[in-house]
Amino acid sequence: MADSGWRETTVGVLCDEGVLHTQTGPFGSQLHSYDYVPSGVPVVPTEGIGRRRLLTEGIPEVAEETAARLSRHRLKAGDILFARRGVQATGLSAIVTPRQEGWLCGTGAILLRIKGKAVDPEFLSFLLSAEESVLWLKQHAVGAVMPNLNEGVIRQIPLTLPPLAEQKAIAAVLGALDDKIELNRRLNATLEAMARALFQSWFVDFDPVRRNLDRAANGKHKLPTLGKDPAATFQPLELDALFPASFQESSLGHIPTGWETSTIGAKLQTVLGGTPSRAKPEYWTDGTVAWINSGKTNEFRIIEPSEWITKEALENSATKILPRRTTVLAITGATLGQVSITEIECCANQSVVAIPASEQFPTEFIYPWIEENIEKLIASQTGGAQQHINKGNVEELVLLCPDGRVVAAYQTKAKPLFDQIAANCFQSRTLATLRDTLLPKLLSGELSTKSVAQTTEGHPTR
Repeated sequence: MADSGWRETTVGVLCDEGVLHTQTGPFGSQLHSYDYVPSGVPVVPTEGIGRRRLLTEGIPEVAEETAARLSRHRLKAGDILFARRGVQATGLSAIVTPRQEGWLCGTGAILLRIKGKAVDPEFLSFLLSAEESVLWLKQHAVGAVMPNLNEGVIRQIPLTLPPLAEQKAIAAVLGALDDKIELNRRLNATLEAMARALFQSWFVDFDPVRRNLDRAANGKHKLPTLGKDPAATFQPLELDALFPASFQESSLGHIPTGWETSTIGAKLQTVLGGTPSRAKPEYWTDGTVAWINSGKTNEFRIIEPSEWITKEALENSATKILPRRTTVLAITGATLGQVSITEIECCANQSVVAIPASEQFPTEFIYPWIEENIEKLIASQTGGAQQHINKGNVEELVLLCPDGRVVAAYQTKAKPLFDQIAANCFQSRTLATLRDTLLPKLLSGELSTKSVAQTTEGHPTR
């Protein structure tokens, strides 16, 4: 052990000592779907628990009266929530921030509360989110088909606790890395919003065409002068000159005059993935080919594979290599309708349809077009217990075909945003790997917090 005062214990022992407290979220009989309202007190469900961070977008809310009735499940800053069920979620835990104080623990979560000052919440959160802890929880979850956690399992979690001062020092070092990861996440959200707004303006709302129509209506019949390189200058008036000043009817409704509509299948290649035989272990051992399952489409950008397969597996299965920056869409199961972009060369399973880019249609256009029309695709789903769409549904989706000069101008503005997003994602992965590597070394005493702080200080975030 690194120093005197370090302790090997369990969550249960600390609960018995009054240091920690566990509590399962409200029973289903206490909280029903009809209790949810458009605006109120947020309730954290299983899917709202990420790796050490609550995923707050789109989580349900209840009225203040309901929250008052369930007041014993109100969250406090420093609480830790465990995802209680689900193949993917089980093992994940997240710390409650001051901004989330007063929210409710959902039925699919277990709350762990720190009482007193013997344990630092930030340190404990890092400890419980470490890969070793996540794997331990997955291995001890109850149920093979649908793993579940309960308070009994949580109480068995082994913990290595240094003295409080050392806990705080470790949390500060790891927290600095986490802060940089969070900054990248926020930057990416901003960049994605900028790219989406540009796409919406040009290819959904057709704002430049409407501006040209307004000019004509005000007696300014002449369009703005088209510069030598309007995309490079980013001048709105010059860019407007790339667009017509009228609309025409199409299968999509009104579109700019001179533009066309077609289908994904007529203009682009689509690729259905496949899975090499699991009966052949040699296909999955020491592989060098990146392979993803449909669960990866839940990720903002795909920067690492689910597994690695061998070249022999690739040659003897239906899966195919997809180039970097391919748009991928989950077509079945819990991830149905999820869309993402591969930032690595990889192949995929049969629950994924991929749409590689072309010269006419770059990924920066395909990806937002699919997202814009995802509800139309989902509306075509079939199946009973397992809803799904198929490759044919994707190929039949109507595709807007803008003037090539407009796409080129859009690409000039959108691609740098997508490139920066990818760079931030890869850097965040590097930071996360560093964080996860440091924790066991700090706990073993192999590294000191002082030496690590000096090494990581000033680590770039961009």
